[in-house]
Amino acid sequence: MKYTVKEYIAKCNKNHRYLSWEHCYEAFGNPNNSIDHLALHLAFYLASWGMYRGSTELLQKDYKIHIPIVEYIKPLALKRDSVIEVDKIQEVMNEIKNGYENIDIKASKTLQTKVLLGTLGCIPAFDRFFVDGWKLKEESIPTISSVYEFAKNHIRDIEECQLMMDRNILYPPMKIVDMYFWQLGYNESQKKKTKAAK
Repeated sequence: MKYTVKEYIAKCNKNHRYLSWEHCYEAFGNPNNSIDHLALHLAFYLASWGMYRGSTELLQKDYKIHIPIVEYIKPLALKRDSVIEVDKIQEVMNEIKNGYENIDIKASKTLQTKVLLGTLGCIPAFDRFFVDGWKLKEESIPTISSVYEFAKNHIRDIEECQLMMDRNILYPPMKIVDMYFWQLGYNESQKKKTKAAK
């Protein structure tokens, strides 16, 4: 795990887009930040992480579209260091999904989990590379339960990765899990591209 996570963090030089996660996560950990300020951070992080691509509904909206979601998440973020149960995460995901749908935004599982990773740090982002990496290693479709089971079984590896991070912020366990499987999926996609080009 450490080698793969090192590959990921090697890219995180000054002003790299990956650092948008840090800015967002830290912003939600500060109780003095306004809803408007947090919505702006969430929007920029989501944009950096591919959620504002050309065909997405979010691209047509300004950052204030996230305000209802932020109003719901902010109180949870202030106690995010406490253990969040699997059932609670699903409940929060449902609230995020419904909250976006109430403002005519279709909230995919990728969007829901990216919001949770950036604000609460309690679940990896179930995007393409993460899912591909998970399938490669675990040979199954990732679920909240299976991801938590993985984290529980690899807690020492995760803690070692946390310690090697040269950052002024403690990366939560689920962020480490996210980085690990995302990098595996990304590496696999690069291998396929190289083979196809030959």
